Amino acid sequence: MTLETHNKSDPIQELFQQGDISGIKDLLKKGESALEAQNSVTEDDNLLMDYMTRGDTSSFGKVIEKIVDLKKGKNPVAGNALEVRLTDAAKKHHGVSPSYIRNAIKKGESKEGEKKGYGKYEVNEEGLYYHPPKKEGAEKEPDPIWICPPIYPEARLMDSEGYSHHILIKIFNGKKYCMWPMQKGVILDLKELGKTLCNKFGFRFPLHPAYQKHLQQFLMNSNPSKECTCVNKAGWHGNQYAFPDGIVMGDEMIKGEGVFPVTQFAPQGVKQKGTLEEWQDNVVVLCKKNSRLITGLGIGFGGVTLKLVNQSSGGVNYIGPSTIGKSICQLVSISIWGSEDLKKTWRITSNALEGICALHNDSMLPLDEYGQVNAKEAGEIVYMISQGRGKDRMKSDSTLRDVKTWRVMIFSTGEHGLEAHMKDKGMKTKAGQVVRFADVPGAVANGYGCFEHIHGENTPKDFAEKLERMARTYYGNASREFVKKITENLEEAKKHLEFTIQDFVAMHAHNCSEQVCRVVASRCYV
Repeated sequence: MTLETHNKSDPIQELFQQGDISGIKDLLKKGESALEAQNSVTEDDNLLMDYMTRGDTSSFGKVIEKIVDLKKGKNPVAGNALEVRLTDAAKKHHGVSPSYIRNAIKKGESKEGEKKGYGKYEVNEEGLYYHPPKKEGAEKEPDPIWICPPIYPEARLMDSEGYSHHILIKIFNGKKYCMWPMQKGVILDLKELGKTLCNKFGFRFPLHPAYQKHLQQFLMNSNPSKECTCVNKAGWHGNQYAFPDGIVMGDEMIKGEGVFPVTQFAPQGVKQKGTLEEWQDNVVVLCKKNSRLITGLGIGFGGVTLKLVNQSSGGVNYIGPSTIGKSICQLVSISIWGSEDLKKTWRITSNALEGICALHNDSMLPLDEYGQVNAKEAGEIVYMISQGRGKDRMKSDSTLRDVKTWRVMIFSTGEHGLEAHMKDKGMKTKAGQVVRFADVPGAVANGYGCFEHIHGENTPKDFAEKLERMARTYYGNASREFVKKITENLEEAKKHLEFTIQDFVAMHAHNCSEQVCRVVASRCYV
């Protein structure tokens, strides 16, 4: 007897729909395929019997998983038949509606569908459900109660010392799933919890007090198995790198562990546009044979390597008259990390600069118009940046505030350098300041301002405008790929950088003064 299970007139399908298990077994007598089909029927029959006997969520879920598995490839006809039998059994023995069965199967078939059980609570793509206890004397389990849209506790977060407890929440904001590091204490204040969820994610917070209590109890009792260390700034944390917008790269993340940013520390302008290849083909290609542009790219990448080579913060200042292309060089460097919104000006207090440096930790901070900084503060600011630490300050209760720390590479531009700026106010620079903040002439010899080659453009202005246009069109992807490559082989990257520094100093600072060697060593990785 030849069995064609996909034929609509197949007797096996008809017997499936009728629920005649004995009849099907009688038909399946010969052949390997028949034996496989018989085993499948026996397994399905056992699953259904288990559900009809127990009627719990676990046995129901196993039948649903089997139906989805069959429908997705193994045997769609058998899957449809099992659905019919489950619908009939569920309605007859447990009073479950056919629509509930269809919805459960639909969730299982959806690629984005996700289902997680949390005791008497359950979360899936439809939302958070509460399963009430079965009443005494009742014949069936009560239907689950929808509480609110889906909200998933993904991980437990705490700082490196075991304090600052958070729960990492995955929540849908109407367009995509977002991660929210929620302080556990927020759960105790339903008003604050609802306000944050509504304002931040557009979450449909339940208005009924009983439902609010259910959400509160669900979040408070959640205990995700995954555990991460929470951090409050970007940059390196162990072998992992946290980007200013919260993206984390590093080997621990592959194992499901590691760090997660718990504060919003993204500077304005950290974003991506276009692809890495488009940036390379339209921006980097124009930097070839242009020393100031290539150095600018090095400054942009250099901040990531500071910790790897045990170097302190510092900076490079392109000096020269206006309209020679200094700002274009800076914009190209900025495009490694994001848009031109990242750029700040020197017209800022030292206190504010502490916060800005911390925001750009282990990356590059572009500062424009060096002449705007107060000459009396200029030297102190240079020392403060290089020390990588802000001032100690007291709280109102006489305890110390947390001190801001950083490692950062400054890319500055201005018409005059540090020494000339301070000298103009009757002040002298110190050797340590010059080492930490190196002035570089913006204009190149026998060139077009900051450019040696304009790559076929008619004038330096045309070249500068094209480069500016490209840097504003493609940006933000290079830093991601750079860090990714480093974290993939961190130890090898460290060794390569150390060798490069030693080799560069030996080649270019041979027989130079100690101060020159220090400058070269501290900036050659650029």
